Amino acid sequence: MDPVTLAASYSAAKVAISACKSALETADDLSQIGGHLDAIFGANSEVKKNKKAVERSHNEKVVESRLGEQDGSVDDPTTLAGAMREQVAHEEHEEALNSLRKALNARFGEDTWDNIIERQKIAIAAKKKREAAAREAELERQERNKRILAEVAKGAGVLFCATLIGFWLYYAATSGGAIK
Repeated sequence: MDPVTLAASYSAAKVAISACKSALETADDLSQIGGHLDAIFGANSEVKKNKKAVERSHNEKVVESRLGEQDGSVDDPTTLAGAMREQVAHEEHEEALNSLRKALNARFGEDTWDNIIERQKIAIAAKKKREAAAREAELERQERNKRILAEVAKGAGVLFCATLIGFWLYYAATSGGAIK
């Protein structure tokens, strides 16, 4: 994955978590921090997509200074330094999320974080179900349109054949040909 994209996703996650924590101090209910939580979950999903980190924390810099020169490029996740840097970034991100989870649970009740995660899973499943139903309805509409078009084409074909037969009979009757 692009290192710049991953750095941006970790940075966005950190900013969203800190903004949510500061909003949490003054919030009266969860609806007042809902936008911040949405930003966190969006940034968190980006972080999960981009497993390779670029921005280096203090701990990562220490690891890189000790292992970077002897182990190869620190941006390469196949090297020991790169793998350690990636793991440290992941652990720091998980620690920040865990801290937010504890703060939410302390402020709004013991199962607040778990309830939020569960509601999000339910909403995602419902959205997928609606999208699948919409795709199914679209396929049915397309199939119905194909059947209608086929029936119209059949009707047009029959009408065309009947018109040809009519013209042929008219021609045969008016030309005074073979039948008397």
